[in-house]
Amino acid sequence: MKKKFVIGLGGSGGKIVANLMERLEKEQDKGYRDEVACIAIDTHQDSLDKLKDSGIKTACISNFGTVGAIINDLGSN
Repeated sequence: MKKKFVIGLGGSGGKIVANLMERLEKEQDKGYRDEVACIAIDTHQDSLDKLKDSGIKTACISNFGTVGAIINDLGSN
């Protein structure tokens, strides 16, 4: 069976992915955990650091000074 990929974007997305992983761990006897690969993507490394113990792969795409500033500029125009 092919793996399913779940991507959590931002702080809330990371929390949702962590919750999913926790639930899959509880159902370990059914083998669901081996069928799912999760990644959390955020602009804040500190948010991603909180997920490292949960077995979720993480990617920090930038910091607030770059992507965040662009988004803020878009909102102010």
